[in-house]
Amino acid sequence: MSKPMPMHGGPKGMPGGPGMQPRKLDKKTLKRLLSYLKNYKGTIVLVTICILLSAVAGAASSMFLQTLIDDYITPMVGQSSPDFSGFIRALITMAVIYFTIGIWTGKVRAFFDYIPPWSLYKVFTGISWLLALSALVKGGTPVSTALRALRRDASRYLKERIDKTLVYVNNGDNLGQALAKTGLDFPDREIIGDLKIYSELDNFEEALDKLANDWLEESVYMIEEKAGVLNMAALLSIGGVIAWAVMGTFEMQDQITSSMGG
Repeated sequence: MSKPMPMHGGPKGMPGGPGMQPRKLDKKTLKRLLSYLKNYKGTIVLVTICILLSAVAGAASSMFLQTLIDDYITPMVGQSSPDFSGFIRALITMAVIYFTIGIWTGKVRAFFDYIPPWSLYKVFTGISWLLALSALVKGGTPVSTALRALRRDASRYLKERIDKTLVYVNNGDNLGQALAKTGLDFPDREIIGDLKIYSELDNFEEALDKLANDWLEESVYMIEEKAGVLNMAALLSIGGVIAWAVMGTFEMQDQITSSMGG
């Protein structure tokens, strides 16, 4: 009966060998990988925006919870007949924002589009819409057909803006003129002004694509600023809660000490 062969590591530098060294990423390989990502620049930036929006939502929820605890829940502790009206109003406010942000339409909504959180929803929706529209138009799809295609899976908020734009596009106005006549300032007042000019150019498809990507980069910077402000506010709020808890602990110790001394 033959004996089993002993297992040995491979030669030096090979997996299992005694001299195995981790491979370093070659600069040429890194450049080649980055060159592949150029075709997905819009997608990458859009994912970045989603991450930033998630951070903003997290910060906003922290601020809301802190306010809910300090202003509504804590005052009710120890009360024989607590008043729940303020607490219920706060919950209703958050529910209204959550359930109406994608379906609320009309002139009043257009006014609230300049106030967070509706303003952030407008920016995100506008960027997504303009990128998708530019991709369709660049592929040879007429503007009116592209608008109808984007309408199919749109939220009620976006459908209102597309429907009103289609009315003027079908009457012969270019994209920028049609968006301006809706009176909704969607996706953005400055973008509408640019589209009025670009729609008359022979290379409208390329101009629209560049405009969408430029606005995407500008919006990322703007959202980063807003996220930074909200994150700072959330950190300050959390710090306030911790300080309040520490002060409460010291006060409790003083009371215990006083009672024991008495």
